[in-house]
Amino acid sequence: MKDKKRQHLIYSFLDYDGITAHMERMSEKGWLFESVGPFCWIYRRVEPRRRSFHVSYFPKASEFDPGLSDAQLEFVDFCQRTGWRLAGTAAQMQIFYNESENPMPIETDPGLEVETINRAAWKNYLPAQFFLLAVAIFEMFTMGMRLFTDVVDFLSRGSSFFTVTAAAVLLTLSLVELISYFLWLRRARRAAQVGEWTASVSHRRFQKACLAVIFADLALFLVDMAARGNRILIMALLLMMSLILVSAMVTWGVKALMKRLRVPSGINRTLTFVTAVVLSVVVVSFSAFTIVGFSDRLAWLRGADSVPLTTAELYGGAGKTYELNRRDGSFLMSRVDSYQRPDRSSWHSDETLDYTVYASPFPALADLVCRELLDNNMNDSFENGILYLDHYDPVDPGPWHADEAYRRLHSWGGEDGAVYMNCWFLVYGGRVVDLKLGAEPTEAQMELIAEKLGGKGA
Repeated sequence: MKDKKRQHLIYSFLDYDGITAHMERMSEKGWLFESVGPFCWIYRRVEPRRRSFHVSYFPKASEFDPGLSDAQLEFVDFCQRTGWRLAGTAAQMQIFYNESENPMPIETDPGLEVETINRAAWKNYLPAQFFLLAVAIFEMFTMGMRLFTDVVDFLSRGSSFFTVTAAAVLLTLSLVELISYFLWLRRARRAAQVGEWTASVSHRRFQKACLAVIFADLALFLVDMAARGNRILIMALLLMMSLILVSAMVTWGVKALMKRLRVPSGINRTLTFVTAVVLSVVVVSFSAFTIVGFSDRLAWLRGADSVPLTTAELYGGAGKTYELNRRDGSFLMSRVDSYQRPDRSSWHSDETLDYTVYASPFPALADLVCRELLDNNMNDSFENGILYLDHYDPVDPGPWHADEAYRRLHSWGGEDGAVYMNCWFLVYGGRVVDLKLGAEPTEAQMELIAEKLGGKGA
C-alpha cells in the first residue's frame, strides 16, 4: 500500500476556500497534504477522518527558503496552542489542519488578513500573471504584424493558428485572473471595514477549460502536420517538449537539493535561475542541431518521399540529389516547399529545382497569394539616371497550361539590357506555383510541371 499520493491540481493562488474544501475531502479519504512537488501536490496517508483546514499567507516566505523562518515558527507555535497543526507549505501559503470538531479560528481580523493576502500576492502571483499577460500581448502583436506584412506566409503556416489560439487563451486567462483578483480585493476591503469575511475567487473549471483548449490545439496541430508529412516539425516539437520536461525536473531537483542542504534562499534562487537559463539554451541548441543534422542525412525525416515533383522526374537523372522539403498549411491554405539540387555544395546548376506550391479551396485566397507574390517581388528603382528592373512580368500562360503566368525580369542597365530569369509565378485555379529552375524548360518539362505542380493531370 502506498504511503504517498501525488495529484496534479489547478487552484488559483486566491482560491483559499477551494483549497481548504479539497483538503477536507482528501482527509476524509485518508490523505493529508504534505508538500508541493514538481507539477503536483504530495499527500501522506493518514487515518481517514473529518479535519478542518485553513490556508494562511505569509508574504515574506519564498519557495527557495531552506525552512521556516523564525517568524513562521512563532506563528506555527501559536497555532499549535489552539489545536492547529502545520500540514505543509507552498511558497507563501501555509496549510494548517485541526482535528477538533469546533476549532477556534486562526484569523480574527478580516482587514489584517486581506492586506496580508495582498502583500503575498505581490510576491509571486501577481508578477507572474502580469508576465503571462505581457507574453500573450507580445505574441498577439507579433502574429498580427505577420498577418499584415506577410499574409501569405501567415495563412499557409499551421503554426500561425496554433500560436494565435494559445496566445488568445493565455491572454484571456491572465486577464480573468488579474481582473478577478482586484475586484475581490476591493470587495474584501469594503467587507473588512464592517468586520466581514469575503469568499475566495475560484476559476478552476475555467482554468481546466483553458488547459484543455491548449492541449486540443496542440494535438490538432500535430495531427495536421503528421497528415501533411511534415516530419521535421513534428520531431522538433516532440523533442523540444521532452527536453523541456526533463529540464524542468532538473531545475526543480536543483532547487530541492539546495533546500535540503540549507542553502540561503538568495543563493538558491540564483543557482536555480542560472540552471534554468543554461538548460534552456542547451535544449534549444541541441534540438536545432539534432533536427538539422538528421534532416540532412535522413530522406524520411526530410519528407523526400512526399514531394509532388523531383529532379529525377523533371531532368531524367538517376543520381542522388540534395533536397530540403516541407509540407505545411492550415484549413485556409496549404503549401509544399521543395529545394533540390545535384549536391549540397552546388548552389546553382542546370538541374536545380526550387518551388513552393500554395493551394486553397477559396479562389479569392489564391488570387491574394499571386498579388502578394508580385508585390513583394517588385524591386524596380531609378538611381543615378539608370533604371534598375527587378519584377515579374506577365507572359503567355499557354505553354504552361496555366491560367496566368509571370516571369522574372531583371536588368541593371535599362530596358535594352533586360533579361528574363528562370523564375515564374504560375496560377492554376486555386493553386499558385512559385517556381525556379536551373535552365530554360522544354515543352515536355512545362507539361510535367503543369501536371505535377498545377494539378492538371489529376
